[in-house]
Amino acid sequence: MENTIKINLFGNIRLTNNSVNIDESMIHSNRLLTLLAFLIVHRREKVPNKAMCKQLIGDEYKNPEGTLKNLMYRLRGMLKALGPEEYVCTLSGEYRWNPEIPVETDYERFEELYMQICTEQDSGRKRDLCVAAVECYNGNFSSEIAGEKWIVSLFVQNQMRYVEIIKLLGQIYEEKNEWASLEQLCRDALDLEPFEEEIHGQLIRSLQRQKKYSQAMDHYETAKKIFYENFGIWNPEKLQISFEEEAKELLAQTMSLADIQKEFGESCRPGGAFFCNRQIFQQLYRVEARRIGRMGISGYLLLMTVRRQRGMLGRLAVDAGMMFGVETLEKLLRRMLRMGDVVMRCSQTQFVALLSACSYEAGVAVAERIYRDFRKKMRNRKLDLRYELSEIYALPHKMEVNGK
Repeated sequence: MENTIKINLFGNIRLTNNSVNIDESMIHSNRLLTLLAFLIVHRREKVPNKAMCKQLIGDEYKNPEGTLKNLMYRLRGMLKALGPEEYVCTLSGEYRWNPEIPVETDYERFEELYMQICTEQDSGRKRDLCVAAVECYNGNFSSEIAGEKWIVSLFVQNQMRYVEIIKLLGQIYEEKNEWASLEQLCRDALDLEPFEEEIHGQLIRSLQRQKKYSQAMDHYETAKKIFYENFGIWNPEKLQISFEEEAKELLAQTMSLADIQKEFGESCRPGGAFFCNRQIFQQLYRVEARRIGRMGISGYLLLMTVRRQRGMLGRLAVDAGMMFGVETLEKLLRRMLRMGDVVMRCSQTQFVALLSACSYEAGVAVAERIYRDFRKKMRNRKLDLRYELSEIYALPHKMEVNGK
C-alpha cells in the first residue's frame, strides 16, 4: 500500500492521507470514534470479539456482538472516504485493522521521542527532541475516548511523560538563560496541566528574570487560588519556596528610588480596596496596629461570611450557588470599600477587611451598606451575609457580632 494513514488521537481524533482528512467533528458518533481508536491502539494484538464487546459495548445491549457488527459496518462505510482499501479485516472471531495498511500515530511518535530523550547524551540533540515531543503532544487523548477504561493507563503514562519533558526542557532553557522561551513553554504547559507546582515555579522564575515583577506576583496569586479552590491548599510548599527564592534575589539587587517606585507602584490609577494574600495582609495588619498605638486613632477588622439562610444550615457544601454569593460579595467589597482599605479572602466563603482610621459607627455603616446590596443582588437565592467587627489592637480582644 502506498498511502500511509496518519492518525491523531491527541487533542482531536483525525485521520489523513495524501488527499483526504477526516476529523471527529465529521463523525457524529462517540461509539464509532471509540471503536476506531480501539482498533488503532490494539492493531498489533489479537482481541477476540467477545473481549472487544466487553470493553466497548458492555451489558447494556441484549445482543452485544450484533451491536459490534453493526458498528463495524458503519465504521467501514466511513473509512471508504480514505480510499477503496479494506481498512478493517474480519478474521476468525475477531476484527482487526488491516496490517498491510501502514499507519503513523501521534501517540506512538510521542513515545518514540520520549525513549530517545531518555537515552540521548548530547544536550543540543536532547533539547531538539524535547521540543519535538512537546509539539507532538498537543494535549492528551481526545475527550471522546479519554474516559474509556482500556486507555486510562496509556492516558496517565502520556500525562506523566509530558510533564517530565516540560520540566526537563524548562531546565535546559534556565541553564541557557532563555527566559522568554521558558515563559511561553510554561504558559502552554499550564493550559494542559494547571496543577503542576514546579511548572508554576518555573514560570514565576522566567517572569522575574525578565523583570516582569508585577506579572510574577500576579501569577503567584493566581496559582495559589488555583490550588486553594481545587485542593483546599492555601500556599503549596514548592510554589512558596520558588517565589521566596526569587523575592530574595530581587531584594538583594541594588536599586534606585526610581526603580523602587516603578516596581512597587500600580500600573494604572488605583481605585477601591486593595486585595492581597495572607502574608501581605498579616504584615499590613501589624503595621496598622503599630500606627494606631502610636497615633491614638482607631481601626477595625471587618469579617464577612456568606452562609445559607436558616433552615438550610445542614447543607455545608460550597456549591455553585454559594460560589455565586462569594463572587458577588467580592465585587461589592472591591466597589464599596475605600482605596486605603485592605482585603484578604480568608476561606472559601469569607473575606476580612482592614478598615484603617475608622470608628466603630463608621464600620457598622459600611458593613450595613454592603449587607443591603448583597441581599438585593441575591433576590430569591437562599443565601445570607454575616458580618463581625473587631477593633484593631496588637492583640485583638474586643468583638462585636451582627446577628443577622
